[in-house]
Amino acid sequence: MTKAGFIAVIDLGTYKIKGVIGRKNENNVISILASETIDSGNSIRRGMVYNIEEAGASVRKLIAMLENKIGQRIGKVYVSLSGQSLHTLEFRELKQLPTSGIVTEDIIDQLNLSAEKFTPDLKRNYSVADVEYFIDGKQEQKPVGVTGSEIEAAFQIVVGRPNLMSNIEKSITGKAKMEIADYIIGAKASAEITLTEEEKDLGCALVDFGAGTTTVSVYKGGILRRMVVIPFGGKNITKDICSLNFTEADAEDLKIKFGKAMDKNESPFFSSPFSSKPDVDLKELNRVIGLRLDEIIANIKEQIKLSGYEGKLGTGMIITGGSSQLKNLTDYLAQKLKM
Repeated sequence: MTKAGFIAVIDLGTYKIKGVIGRKNENNVISILASETIDSGNSIRRGMVYNIEEAGASVRKLIAMLENKIGQRIGKVYVSLSGQSLHTLEFRELKQLPTSGIVTEDIIDQLNLSAEKFTPDLKRNYSVADVEYFIDGKQEQKPVGVTGSEIEAAFQIVVGRPNLMSNIEKSITGKAKMEIADYIIGAKASAEITLTEEEKDLGCALVDFGAGTTTVSVYKGGILRRMVVIPFGGKNITKDICSLNFTEADAEDLKIKFGKAMDKNESPFFSSPFSSKPDVDLKELNRVIGLRLDEIIANIKEQIKLSGYEGKLGTGMIITGGSSQLKNLTDYLAQKLKM
């Protein structure tokens, strides 16, 4: 964030690095002023910075493109945090109430501070994603002012590899010479934008199909219950198509133009858009896509089961992300997951 209320955000994706500039008005409504996208190359793998030098150079180029659009220098950027190691971990803290028996803001602050300071073994605490309060064993959405003898807070904390953030800092701060204003958990931000309060309350699974990863977030009772990043995405499907004797660029084009999650009795062959390539068997293409999809879907199903809310998600599944645009994916997911 820099002068005149500008807000700059960088999203480090496996295929693309994206930058957006917005400005917040007096009503806290953000208007988008500029956006740019640049290829990640091989600098980002499964949502994590792999090549610090290359990622830093790409971010610096992206920042220059955005600055040229708005005619001002960008001082700080917010960065979306993702990566295959990210997942939620439950942390519980119990506190006896004072003699008055009343829950105060100070008590809530103490509980929140305990969650922020919690350090899991071999992992880093990246964010307190959500919390559920219980007073004498009874759930309370708004505990301040309620009386009882003890209060317990059940926090969902986003944890991951310690080097997840340090690699970003080395590339953006160290190489791109850009100050980081703050980190935003990508899955949490996606949910805030995509889901309604009713969907969170009745229960849903938000599935973000990215290039390098697929993120599953399960909500119930208005609270995030489980979030995990599966290390498979659209790029895995593309690489599988390469086994049909295509370059990665051609395989990506084939997936986008002709790939389907389900065959619907169409002609088994199509003429290739690549003059140097022979005709490709459509059924074989979609068989390859289906095999990888089935693996991803099996992982999604297992994560929903591990959340403890299988069969209890009243609004079903909501999908987003670039790879969610695969033809017939919605029907295929509904058929496989019975949601």
